[in-house]
Amino acid sequence: MQRQHGSAGRKTQGNVRDKLLAKDVQDFLTVRMALNKKVDRTSVAAFALAESAFAPASQATPFLASSRVPWETRRDQWGDEEFVQLFRFSRSEVDTMLPLFNIQANDTHVLRNKSVFTREESFLTTLRRLAHADTLQMVGRDMQRQGPHVSDAFNDTIDYLYDNFARPLLTSRMLMWADRAPVYADAIRRKTGVPVDTIAYVDGTTLEHCRPSYGQRACWDGHHRSHDLLFQGLKAPDGLTLNLEGPWEGRHHDAYMTSVTGLDEQLEELHRATEVPYTVYGDPAYIGFPPYLLYGFKNIPSTTAQQLRWAQDMNVGRICVEWGFGRVEKMWQKITEKRALKVFGSPIAKYFFVATLLTNCHTCIHGDQTSSYFACTPPTIEDYLGRASQ
Repeated sequence: MQRQHGSAGRKTQGNVRDKLLAKDVQDFLTVRMALNKKVDRTSVAAFALAESAFAPASQATPFLASSRVPWETRRDQWGDEEFVQLFRFSRSEVDTMLPLFNIQANDTHVLRNKSVFTREESFLTTLRRLAHADTLQMVGRDMQRQGPHVSDAFNDTIDYLYDNFARPLLTSRMLMWADRAPVYADAIRRKTGVPVDTIAYVDGTTLEHCRPSYGQRACWDGHHRSHDLLFQGLKAPDGLTLNLEGPWEGRHHDAYMTSVTGLDEQLEELHRATEVPYTVYGDPAYIGFPPYLLYGFKNIPSTTAQQLRWAQDMNVGRICVEWGFGRVEKMWQKITEKRALKVFGSPIAKYFFVATLLTNCHTCIHGDQTSSYFACTPPTIEDYLGRASQ
């Protein structure tokens, strides 16, 4: 009996501790809001989109102008193949992208630790940091910068790309893609042979991170047995991720994400604008959102042979969602570095959004496995990034 009493006592203490930690999180959010730090939702996932209010600026001794090689000289130190390996884009592609991102290559800006970067150097530093799961010191060695300088330049550029391009392009209404909806529907009809007006495939994905100090239960994904942030993406047959919503704590389900984002309402809005009932297709987790979210039938006794045949034909293209998420992780290995992804230390959800944006840019230039599979050409990068200002 004493053991049972002791166990109950420990359980009570644990509940009290959880309540105290929850109070700390609320106080933390209150401080952030007082500092005018934007928080989208009062939850653990909110911290993944905003830098910690208590994180000090990186401390480092700024380089003197005479103690380092000018950026114009350092930019040419890499060969063409090495440049692509480090930054995922060639020099000419970077030169094309910079003006589209409204980045003046030679403009300089001063970071929080008083170090001076050109805009182009900050952009390439961000590509280098995202592309490989390396330490700041290793990135700094390639860029001939101190690690803290690399960190500040990286976070500054991530904030800029997220606020001005990733968020407008990836979290906008489906009406943005009304002009390409007929192209997408035709590509899926050709591949599946099913006479439907489906324009994209929907599914959820996870961003695994290290165990947080607070909210461990909320972030625990019982299905994958890890601490995760959840996102919901729409993959088009031309290889682009049309929409990316999130983050949510790992405890949630795909159906919850769909109900919160109002994807069915967006498709209804697209229907009214185009007078065509466009749909998206997903797995049986989206069973409760007809008529705009189609789903495959399970192989159970009540399912007819015709329904199973229809599901098999439609499932031919659903794998492209996994191809898309896998390509983001393969190209930008920073987001797979679980031990370095800390919800309360860095805006890790922004990393995932920007990585998806840059993957879309790469798809516009080179295409990908999905665009080849569906024989659907993606838009030009000028067209894609130009939609951010629409």
